[in-house]
This record gives sequence, structure tokens and C-alpha cells, in this order.
Amino acid sequence: MLSKFFSSAVVIISLLLSSGCTSLHPVELSAHELQQEIKTANLVAVDDQVNIITSDGVHLSFKVTEVTDEQIIGDKVTVQIDKVIALETIEFDLGKTAINTGLTWLSLMGLTIVTFLLI
Repeated sequence: MLSKFFSSAVVIISLLLSSGCTSLHPVELSAHELQQEIKTANLVAVDDQVNIITSDGVHLSFKVTEVTDEQIIGDKVTVQIDKVIALETIEFDLGKTAINTGLTWLSLMGLTIVTFLLI
């Protein structure tokens, strides 16, 4: 029974580690301000994961491979900066993932101890 429990614990912890925690960071600016910030302040950089809404209502989610003065480019995706009306950046948070994994592990270990005490 114990080996089955530990096997389940390993699977759960592995799933938590592989999924990770991500945070969405919406950029709250007017469309014009947003476009200017993208062009001048390096608001979007290579390797950023972004969600973009364009002025024609298209929702896009992709990893940025290049940013020019006029375009944000990803794999098979090119967006004109002048058409961007909303932007969210997506960040992986290793700290949150570690905390969640640690708390899950502690919970599972507590459950194991309680199980042994009750047997």
C-alpha cells in the first residue's frame, strides 16, 4: 500500500513541476500609448510569451521571435504594432511552482504519517 501511495505522490509532484505556475501581466494603457511603449520602451522582447488583441478583433497568443519598429513577429505570426490594442505578457514563475510543489509534498507526507498512525 505504501509503495502505491508513493508512486501516486511522485506522479502528482511530477505533474505540478511540469505544469508550472504562470502569471498574466496585462498592460493597462490606451491603444496609442501601448503602441508607443512597444516601439520605444522594449515592452515586448524576443522570447516573451504574449497574448495580443488587434484593432480588428483578432486574439493571438504566441512566443515572440523578433520585434522590429513596426512589427511583433512569432512563429508563423506577424502583428503590426499599430494594430495592437491590448497586450498581456505571460511569465513562468519558478518560485510559485516550487512553493506549490513543496506544499503538495508536505501535505502528502502528512497524509502518509496520519495513515500510519491510524493503521
